[in-house]
Amino acid sequence: MAIVRRAMWWLCVSVACALAAGCAGDYKFALQKAGRHVTVDALLTLNACTGSVQGTTITATCTVTDSTSGAVRASSFTLSGLSSGDTLQLVPFAVFELPADATNFTGTYDNRHGNSGALRITPGLPSVQVDASTTLIAEPGTQLVIAELPPGSNADTYFLVASYDASARTAKALSAVRVVASGTAYIVPIVPCTSSFATVPTVTVPDGGNEVPIDVSRAQQAYVGCTSKSFVYAGASSPNTVTLIEYYNAQLDHYFVTWLPAEIAALDAGTSIKGWQRTGVTIKVYATTAAGLSAVCRFYIPPGLGDSHFFGRGGQECAQTGQKFPAFVLEDPAFFFVALPSNGTCPAGTLPIYRVFDNRPDANHRYMIDPAVRAAMVARGWIAEGDGPNLVVMCGPT
Repeated sequence: MAIVRRAMWWLCVSVACALAAGCAGDYKFALQKAGRHVTVDALLTLNACTGSVQGTTITATCTVTDSTSGAVRASSFTLSGLSSGDTLQLVPFAVFELPADATNFTGTYDNRHGNSGALRITPGLPSVQVDASTTLIAEPGTQLVIAELPPGSNADTYFLVASYDASARTAKALSAVRVVASGTAYIVPIVPCTSSFATVPTVTVPDGGNEVPIDVSRAQQAYVGCTSKSFVYAGASSPNTVTLIEYYNAQLDHYFVTWLPAEIAALDAGTSIKGWQRTGVTIKVYATTAAGLSAVCRFYIPPGLGDSHFFGRGGQECAQTGQKFPAFVLEDPAFFFVALPSNGTCPAGTLPIYRVFDNRPDANHRYMIDPAVRAAMVARGWIAEGDGPNLVVMCGPT
């Protein structure tokens, strides 16, 4: 597999905006070399975003500057069908369309004077919901990847660097903002303003170890903002869901779950990754975040400690796992999303997800929604983990 070590990211000021608030910042869309703070070429600068509220409608405007001509243009849009508890977060982030086999995403941010850390990356999305009736769908052979600053980042200019592995070197990208309506998060493309990645030009991502100039003139012409675009949220649906497919390796006595199409294809083929069979067990989880949901991180446990994977629920467990086991590899800080139980009780409209641990040197966990399956695993010597009297670890969609 060829290694692609560059990707397109935002340099941005992070200011979260509530429903009635506006915010301003300096954002740059750039193609960067992974691991180095060197901008290869900037497409445009997103200078400021402001928002105002009238009844159940938000009107928002962002101004953008062409990096070569210096021309300033506006991206304006309205959001209707909202309620008083809904929010528009005017903090642009990147949505990428990358090859389906792209994996091993890593990313960092740095404001160059003391605030730095890991980007929040959500890969493997087949689609994202734009409003009540519009879905932005990944083209065949690709996946959507969201890259953004972690919640609570202070307002500032951040330099973002990221990398991924893939067999192909093509990428598409757009800037979006997030709307949370009735507890569901929606992704609103603003530059370029589009409802289909087919209209977004492809950029070839350089490979190799040397800095390579990139001609972005064709892409730059397509990066046009919205002109009085309207997004409607009346009758909006629930968060997008995906299905985890469970696999079992009899030789290792290990279980594994994934919803990434490329991983499922490789496990089913049994050529590059051998010995895994579907168990027939599936678990529904959320593919996108929303109010009340928590990210589930995915760690790889290296050989000698398990040659396995661990899925941590919430920022606290993920942080504690990384600190306690520094040899673990954080593959994805937000592999999927769940609700967390309160003393073992799941929120209304969700189902309990259980977890058991094999309690062996080759650490492995199994996840299930059937308490009878958990009881059978405990009878084999595995340890049930979770909260409350029923030992619930996560809560997924019904």
